[in-house]
Amino acid sequence: MSVILDVRGLVRSWGARTLFRDVTFTVSAGEKVGVIGRNGSGKSTLFRTLAGEESPEAGVISIPREVRTGWLPQEPALDPHRTVLATAAEGVGE
Repeated sequence: MSVILDVRGLVRSWGARTLFRDVTFTVSAGEKVGVIGRNGSGKSTLFRTLAGEESPEAGVISIPREVRTGWLPQEPALDPHRTVLATAAEGVGE
């Protein structure tokens, strides 16, 4: 299987608090991944960092050029005249 996401040594803090340190993983095409943690543990920060909206303090995120990424905020502003699927697909871009 081809690798669609490769993360090595990712570090991210919020103020003086370290949210995660030395996060390293690979996701291959076809895999399904879940992220579980308490509120405030850094899950959304991890996804914003992976999507390029925030910069890591250390580490490397590798996404092949042919892979499209998108980010749907935790509390999106939804249009009542559109489906959730249509709104989520919008986050992927062209």
